[in-house]
Amino acid sequence: MKNVAMSRDLRTEKKKLPTHPRNYRQRGSLYAVALITLTVLGSLSALLAFSALNSANRITRTIKSDRHETLLQSGLEYALWSHQDQGQQPPFNFTLHFGEDQAQGVVKRATGFGDDALEITIHATTEGDTVTLTRIVGLASNPRKPSEFALFSNASMMIDNKKAKTTGDVYTGGHLTASSGNDLTCEGAILASGQITGKITSTLYQSENSALIQTQDQDLNALKASATQIHNGNLTLPFGLTLTDGDIYYVQGNLHLKGKLKGKGRVVVAGNLQLNGDTPYDDADSLFVFIVEGDLKVNNKVEASGYFFVQNGTADMGKDSITFGGLRLQNSDLSLKQNVYIQHDPRVTVDFYRQFTGIAQLDSF
Repeated sequence: MKNVAMSRDLRTEKKKLPTHPRNYRQRGSLYAVALITLTVLGSLSALLAFSALNSANRITRTIKSDRHETLLQSGLEYALWSHQDQGQQPPFNFTLHFGEDQAQGVVKRATGFGDDALEITIHATTEGDTVTLTRIVGLASNPRKPSEFALFSNASMMIDNKKAKTTGDVYTGGHLTASSGNDLTCEGAILASGQITGKITSTLYQSENSALIQTQDQDLNALKASATQIHNGNLTLPFGLTLTDGDIYYVQGNLHLKGKLKGKGRVVVAGNLQLNGDTPYDDADSLFVFIVEGDLKVNNKVEASGYFFVQNGTADMGKDSITFGGLRLQNSDLSLKQNVYIQHDPRVTVDFYRQFTGIAQLDSF
């Protein structure tokens, strides 16, 4: 009996043994899991921060590249204006200031390319970085293209709002007039084949009775025949549009659009185009050209991306609207509300004429 009692006591003691070692093991496991979780979260945070930094750097580089391109273009235009319109004879130098940015130019004759040829070298500096372009220009050929202007009209144009502004050049195939109490400010040059009257200012120069730039309508039937996508009837796209590079997206009726634009291509609208909301580019490589047979309407406070070619209709740009790309009017009227801003996208000239029309010659002055 005594042995039995002792055996029971031993079993009882075993049951009463402390459980701390198990708790320590559980705590250790929890600590390990927490440490691994924190390590993973830290890695993910670092990866996201790195990705955001790369994205921000790419956007900064793109903006700087666009500013360099604009400075180079402005310098080339100023050199030609100085020689052709002001009678400045090569060789000569000049410096243009655009806030903190500047373009320095050197102009001399390039007799090896013809008696009227010029060699123009432009040094464009923005945020301390300088890029250089040297171009041989034959003055007897290569008229400027409409896509080189922020605002282009093949006929006379009336500015009838309280305030309009462009970053990039302006051209009219007739008279350019700002009615009483209204004004146009151009960061660039203003050219008109007629007279320039009213409160119109430019940071480069104004040229009245300038050479007429010949233009022609777009053939919508030919564009439809080569379209990669066709939509018959009216269409509403509230969430933007994605195109494969080189696409021609044809809408037989009216198009209502807002949302992100992704890819490179042309959108042809046989009816009217209305932008009901912002249409930002999805990335820095995207580029849209809109060809509108009817009216273009940009709602108030809308930020629009794209180069807009309006033929035979009216371009109605809403109050406080911003257009990044450019606006071309062909046999069309212009209606500008208060505080309209149009900024030229220098990529339009290269991509629109080289990729979309197959024209390789881009030295267009």
